[in-house]
Amino acid sequence: MKKIKLDIGKGIADAVECIKSTYKPLLVLLLIMLAIQIVQGIYYQPLSTADLSLAFTDPEVYRTQVENMPGMTGFQTLMSFGLTLIVFMNMNVVISISNKFFNKNEMTIEDIIYYSLKKIFALIVSFLFMMLTFIPLIIVMVILVVLSIAAPPVMVILIIVFVIGLFAYINMCIMIQYSIVIEDVGPIRGWLNSIKLVSHNFFRVFFTYIGFMLVSFLLRSLFLSESIVTIIITGILSGIISMFLTITMTAVYNQAIEKEPETSDYRDA
Repeated sequence: MKKIKLDIGKGIADAVECIKSTYKPLLVLLLIMLAIQIVQGIYYQPLSTADLSLAFTDPEVYRTQVENMPGMTGFQTLMSFGLTLIVFMNMNVVISISNKFFNKNEMTIEDIIYYSLKKIFALIVSFLFMMLTFIPLIIVMVILVVLSIAAPPVMVILIIVFVIGLFAYINMCIMIQYSIVIEDVGPIRGWLNSIKLVSHNFFRVFFTYIGFMLVSFLLRSLFLSESIVTIIITGILSGIISMFLTITMTAVYNQAIEKEPETSDYRDA
């Protein structure tokens, strides 16, 4: 398999150009994301009653807070699933709009509706398939628990290895949705494409996401109150950063397609 080195800097520059040219439909999608943020803030904020900082300063108090957290009602669970579908659909459209721009194709309203719905079930299946791949990791966790009884030092070492491996695997699956939407493939093929592509650009992709997450965290940390104004501001910031990251990774994925000769398919290599 040919190693394709992705240019994240060029992807960011391409994303800026894409936003300049397609800001109108992207603005509509941003408003949708903002509405989701507001709904989540209103309905799910009461569920987040545990102070995460206490996990480090006073674990016993933190454990008590977690145990006393109210559970989700059936309506909230159903709403959470619906909001997740909308987020997937919204991201599908962002990927499709930016992909059309990078390939110099026009995006119509019909395309937006089509792409928002077309791959949503494939994405759900891919997510469930990815969850199945966590079964070996669960087995490893059971082994760690058993070992912790007889050999605590070994447990610490193995937990460190386990956590590193878990984050590495999650990073390898980051490009699944882009593969499914851009290349019109199924869930398993999208999973394989993501692993093969990211394996050659592991740290590029990893630090790109970490960088965007840090920027998002720093901006959101400026607004810590739970007022509706704060929810709107943090929603706008989160939506912009998430959208910019999505467009950047769409540009980056297109680099992989462009760099590979027509006679060779990096996915099947």
